[in-house]
Amino acid sequence: MRQIREITESLGNLAQRIHTADADRKGPIYGALGITIIYEHATRASTVRSRPLSLFVSEGGVDH
Repeated sequence: MRQIREITESLGNLAQRIHTADADRKGPIYGALGITIIYEHATRASTVRSRPLSLFVSEGGVDH
């Protein structure tokens, strides 16, 4: 449990960082997180898909 808390604290508020990032920097961030967003202009709908990296926690931290 301590390791999960440490990892979470070290990441900070990731959602806030993404929200405030410049538009041209969001693509690589979403790509690194495995997130794909498709916007359909005609229906004004977005489809969001996530393909998270498989991560595991080891004694030394997070590995993928």
